[in-house]
Amino acid sequence: MSIYLIWFLIGVAFLVSEMISPVFILFFFGMGAWITSLVTAFLPELNFNQQIIIFSVSSLLLLLLLRQYLQNIFYGNQNLGEECANIEVDVSAIVTKDIPKGGFGEIKYRGTFYKAKNKDSNIEVSKGTSVLVVKKGDDQGSFYIIKEID
Repeated sequence: MSIYLIWFLIGVAFLVSEMISPVFILFFFGMGAWITSLVTAFLPELNFNQQIIIFSVSSLLLLLLLRQYLQNIFYGNQNLGEECANIEVDVSAIVTKDIPKGGFGEIKYRGTFYKAKNKDSNIEVSKGTSVLVVKKGDDQGSFYIIKEID
């Protein structure tokens, strides 16, 4: 078996291990192994020590330079919920699911959907209606009290 194929398979093993591990580090060692595989494919006369140096340097450089950037792409900007559940009071939103009399429906505000209840529980609010967010329904912001805009 050729040495570049061995380095390629080592890279595959690191990438498979990354799927099991939640730390997002093994990915860069897999990329380093693939870089070493490419280099050894074009320069087969490299000895083992030189290959290890190429693997180590490329893996660490990729890890240090790209980890934070790629982590933001793959994980996104994660929010623990504090800001998500805070709609300002007196802002307008659109009803996306009908709000029945005394029941709950759904509103859309800045691209996010929230559970909502009408302030006047005797009136049904239909989908597509513009509403005003009056207040939070509870301390956690799990739903909001709304009223129709006249």
